[in-house]
Amino acid sequence: MGVLLHLCNGAALMLKPAGFFIFETNGENQCKCLAKYIENDIRGSFHSLGIVSAFAGIQRFLTGFYQ
Repeated sequence: MGVLLHLCNGAALMLKPAGFFIFETNGENQCKCLAKYIENDIRGSFHSLGIVSAFAGIQRFLTGFYQ
């Protein structure tokens, strides 16, 4: 989880406005935790967050856009 949090913070520095990101997590709990972190701790950097399931039906991917 620490690596994903680090990537979230770094993505805000690397993406251009309207830049798209997708993070692969290990499942639903980690995906929701990462979304909550983005919404609360780095508020205003990203929008249109979405959780996408893998083919197996596991909520595994978090997507969004940089402001």
